[in-house]
This record gives sequence, structure tokens and C-alpha cells, in this order.
Amino acid sequence: MLGRVCKLLLVCLLCTSCDYFSSQKSTATTTIQLLPAVVDFTSVTKYPLFPDCNDAKEDGNRKECFETSITQKLTELLAKHELRVDREVNDKVSIDILIDLTNRASLVRINSPQIITKELPNLEEIIRESIRELPPIEPARKNGMRVKSQYRMEIIIQMI
Repeated sequence: MLGRVCKLLLVCLLCTSCDYFSSQKSTATTTIQLLPAVVDFTSVTKYPLFPDCNDAKEDGNRKECFETSITQKLTELLAKHELRVDREVNDKVSIDILIDLTNRASLVRINSPQIITKELPNLEEIIRESIRELPPIEPARKNGMRVKSQYRMEIIIQMI
């Protein structure tokens, strides 16, 4: 019985071709466009742009216009909400905002001290909603390509 099994395995090994185990070269040609060898995606060549920053598009003040606009717009949106606390709060909340390729901003992360989390439990949802209400933002650019970009901001909360 063992002899038959050995003969069957030997026949199977002889019948299978080594072609299954060797790599084959593709005959189709593929054109691949390579990016520059080193692309630093941690920095951008052009900052995101709000629609009301058209003047900054030409004169190179995109960064300043973006920072001023996002601060102003978020301040206005957050001011619409009435916040109440039981005790005095004087601290900072750090938020990370992602601007994607679809011209939308979203909240990635919020880092708030425990006192703020305790006194303002719905603050994260208020910030998230305010960021969703931002107008469309033209994405940042790196070497002419549109790229996602993430920015960190601090919100100072002072309530007496």
C-alpha cells in the first residue's frame, strides 16, 4: 500500500510542470509617471484657500489669509452656541482639522483637559458641527498636486 502511494506521488510530481513555479514576464507595456524622488508631504507649497481669499491667490499671502479666515469663521460659528458652566474655566482645547480633496474640513481629533470635558461635555460635538459648517476650502497643493492637509489649532476657553 505504501509503495502505491509513493508511486502515485512520484507520478504527480513528474506530471506537474515547473512552469507553475517560475515567474513569467509580462509582454504588455505599462507607462508609469514617477513623482520627484523626494516629496515632503509634511509641508505644502500652497496653503488651502477660502473663497473670500481671491486676492491672496495671486500675491502669495495664502497662508496668512487661510489662518485669518479659519480663525475668524470658527470664532463666529462657535459664538452661535450658548455654553454654560458650573464653575470657572480658563484653559485651552487643541483641535486637529483635516482639509480633504473634496474641499471639506473635518475634525480629526480634539484634545481637551479633563475640566473642560467635565464642564462642557457637548463641546466636541459643537466644534465638529462648526467645522462642518465652514464654507468649501480649496485644498493645499504640493508641487502642483492637490493634497490633504491637517492643521492644529488651539481654542482658548475662558468662562467665569
